[in-house]
Amino acid sequence: MRTQSLLTLLFIVLICGYASQHASAQYTWFNQNGIQFAGNIGLNPGSQELGHPGPSDTALNFPYGLCVDGSGNVYIADFFNDRVQKWHVGDAYGTTVAGVTGDSTHLNHPTAVALDHNGNLFVADRNNNRIVKYTAASINVSNGQTASTASPTLFAGGYATLTAQKNHVNAPTGLFITAGANDDTVYVAEGNDNTNIGVFRVLAFPPNYVVGDSGILVAGGGHYHGQGISATTLNEPLGIFVDKTTRDVYVADYGYARVQKWAPPYVTGVTVAGSSLGAPGSNDSLLNCPSGVWVDANGNVIVTDYLNSRIMEWAPGALAGSRVVGTGLPGIAVNQISAPYGICLDANKNLFVTDPSYQLAKEFTYSPTSVPVLNSAITKVELYPNPNSGSFTVSGNVNASLNGKQVYIIVLDMNAKVVLSEKAIAQNGNVSKHIDMGKELPNGVYQVQLVSGNNSANSKFQLMR
Repeated sequence: MRTQSLLTLLFIVLICGYASQHASAQYTWFNQNGIQFAGNIGLNPGSQELGHPGPSDTALNFPYGLCVDGSGNVYIADFFNDRVQKWHVGDAYGTTVAGVTGDSTHLNHPTAVALDHNGNLFVADRNNNRIVKYTAASINVSNGQTASTASPTLFAGGYATLTAQKNHVNAPTGLFITAGANDDTVYVAEGNDNTNIGVFRVLAFPPNYVVGDSGILVAGGGHYHGQGISATTLNEPLGIFVDKTTRDVYVADYGYARVQKWAPPYVTGVTVAGSSLGAPGSNDSLLNCPSGVWVDANGNVIVTDYLNSRIMEWAPGALAGSRVVGTGLPGIAVNQISAPYGICLDANKNLFVTDPSYQLAKEFTYSPTSVPVLNSAITKVELYPNPNSGSFTVSGNVNASLNGKQVYIIVLDMNAKVVLSEKAIAQNGNVSKHIDMGKELPNGVYQVQLVSGNNSANSKFQLMR
């Protein structure tokens, strides 16, 4: 009896915590019209050059990762140009601060960039299997394209052979630095494992790291092509973000269509965006090849949803996200982002993102009065008057496209097992159905899903009888 009471109390804490999180969530919204600040800017929308790759100081050739400094200057990993471009605020052209266009002896297909607290630039040099460092002085160059002569210092990796040893860096794809005084810990994602050696992982290199020492495994490891999805594995991790206080590591798990959070002591990951089962999709609870991730001061997880042409935001504990940037359709209009890849927020909450499909980068300014765009045609689920009794009405708001169509109402237990399924017809922007859970189901927390085609919305309740 005492055990049952403790379990009931635990469920109450869980459900109250869930409700509290959602009631008090403070989202980060952005102006829906972006500012293109890098890559063939200043050209007319109909120009044949717009969106075309190139090596000039106004162009980019598959921009991937990016970061922003305290002055608002943006650094972009210009993948196929083998360089890093610095775009000074307000400039129509970039400045080469690392690498030389087409010269792979300096950089060979850089994928990600990050700055430490002293302003030194770190670059994930993918095809050279290493992380290199450029001093703050060497990247402090005047505006305009330069054939950078800065020589990088090897920070980690650089081995010709790929192995699972933790002093190796294997085809790095993501980079993040905690950037604090005496706390410049460098986190590296390894997202390309064509040799099946098991290095879909994230390594941490502490401030006292010496080249040749082993890094610390903080996510993934031991996984390679052909293995199954689990809470301990990753599949092509790309962008990463680290909470400087908790040291939680967030990973854009590209191949498994989810974002995983790994908390110390880094044993397993927890899905905080997308499907824990790795199911790709385009409704507001799913992702399709997420490539970049950022977490704001309120714990909201902001994700570049690469193949869905949008940026999504998940509140802590949320079962679904909201579309905060992009229309969900590829295009070059000011309110579109065709294939969002790298992402970062500056100190003023402005969002910067690369779009390699159109060879550009955009800024979406912070706008606290902006209205979020829900991707699903089902936008709200309510349970009333008292779902705790097990007999209640489920009501969902839908848009006109679902009127006259069938909507499934599905109830799942804490183990994601379907315990009840009903059908209803959407009419006049609403779907409504009375539910009776019956007497045989045990008390506990249950999830309610409204599903119609690719559209879904969710709610939770606790059965207490």
